[in-house]
Amino acid sequence: MQPNPSAENATPVPRSDIAMHGMFFAMAAVVIGLSFIMNFNEESRVYLPGLSQPLPSMCSSRNLMGIDCPGCGMTRSFIAISHGRWNDAWNLNRASFLFYGFVFAQLPWRLMQICRLKIVGKSWQPTGIYGVPIFLVAVLAINWCLKLAGV
Repeated sequence: MQPNPSAENATPVPRSDIAMHGMFFAMAAVVIGLSFIMNFNEESRVYLPGLSQPLPSMCSSRNLMGIDCPGCGMTRSFIAISHGRWNDAWNLNRASFLFYGFVFAQLPWRLMQICRLKIVGKSWQPTGIYGVPIFLVAVLAINWCLKLAGV
């Protein structure tokens, strides 16, 4: 039997690469999972199931200055999207639909990357992949400006 020369020259996949993709997968799964089990009331207070007290507001911009930040309403909007309340989600933060899609897309993307690392030995880096988060931040900023302008 002949030795496989490609196996001898193969570089081992760094565990840190697999761990990083696994961490991002877990974070996306937690965010999406929580959005299905959480709820919010008319006063826009977010609740975990089984708790009578709402979670504290995390927006320091709103808490300190009384001004909504670009991400204000994103948590409640994710909850609304997961519960099929599209109009509520749109009214809370119009950019949330793109962000929800981005977070949801992390689930198959990260699994694919982990599989590729284990089978091929390297992850797939499509051209322009780093432009997606930049685009999302730009959309968030534009949405915030429109909200402040009353549009």
